Amino acid sequence: MSVDIFPGEFRIGVLDVDKTSIEDGSCQQLTPKCQLLILLSGRHVFDIGAQRFDLDARITPAALMMAIHTPTTLRHIESNGHPYRKLAIATPLEWAVRMGSLPQALQLAGNGFWQWAPDKDTIALATQIIAPPPQGGSASSGLYRMSRGMELLRRIVSEAAPQEGGLATVAERTRLYLRRHLARDVDLAELERHLGLNRRSLQRRFKAAFGVTICEYMRQERLALAYRALSEDGVTIAQAAFAARYRSPENFTTAFKRQFKLTPGQLRNHVI
Repeated sequence: MSVDIFPGEFRIGVLDVDKTSIEDGSCQQLTPKCQLLILLSGRHVFDIGAQRFDLDARITPAALMMAIHTPTTLRHIESNGHPYRKLAIATPLEWAVRMGSLPQALQLAGNGFWQWAPDKDTIALATQIIAPPPQGGSASSGLYRMSRGMELLRRIVSEAAPQEGGLATVAERTRLYLRRHLARDVDLAELERHLGLNRRSLQRRFKAAFGVTICEYMRQERLALAYRALSEDGVTIAQAAFAARYRSPENFTTAFKRQFKLTPGQLRNHVI
């Protein structure tokens, strides 16, 4: 498995191979962390402590999220697939908590597990991480993979909580509202009305949760949207600038290069 390690011990591992059934019984120690496994294709059987898991994605993808509070042992039983496509994302436990309310199954005093069938949007994000579009160098590729990985985790954590009767944090509700309205301007007065808090409290909570201001988050997400439009949809630079809410292509190019370390033209030429 190829593993990228990002600041804050945020790790993304991907595996995309043809794999014949293996029963190796090998073991590894799991230390406290939150980990997400998404199997897009193939089958993986393993034990964590005394509990057996069977992720069977031979027909439809399968997913497992775990919160490891107490060190335990992972024992591999069987894995195979043609292809065998797996994504693993690991973070410190406090990261997942800051993203939103964890599913109740993961809030146990011991180790918690939550297994489910991922929806099409989750599958699409996982696919983008395993097989990302061509990038302008390893730094850009890593940044793209990290942004998609964080978005995937946030999506799963925030959408799991309401299903179980919980409420996402104010910061996460703010982020989700902003995500739904990237194509238009959203001012602080609108956020105050929607979330029922004053702007000072909203901005303080958002910055504490995500490390950026609301304006910075909107700018980063719109640039990421433009990046995907350029690399995946083949839009023009002017169209990408419009999608990112920039009136001036020159200002768009400057902001794009600052975030991704290459210009929109360099990315578009590389993809073409």
